[in-house]
Amino acid sequence: SHDKDGSILKNTLKIDDSSIDVTYNSLRNHISLVTRAVEGIHEENIKSPLGVYGAVTFAVEGYKDWERIKKGVNFFSWIKKFVK
Repeated sequence: SHDKDGSILKNTLKIDDSSIDVTYNSLRNHISLVTRAVEGIHEENIKSPLGVYGAVTFAVEGYKDWERIKKGVNFFSWIKKFVK
């Protein structure tokens, strides 16, 4: 998809390739995330590349934010073990 200036619009997600099973699950989760985002777009907006891009971006950024929160909680839990 392109914006009004002709720039390519894209989102990226990191794929964990530490093993075949982990890679498969990572891909499956990312595809499911994008699928749910697209399925949630209202019919009148589905033909708008910017509308689709916006919905997918919202889902991807929400996912990335949640991953950052989980990493922060895990780090805090790890630090807490040493501060008793």
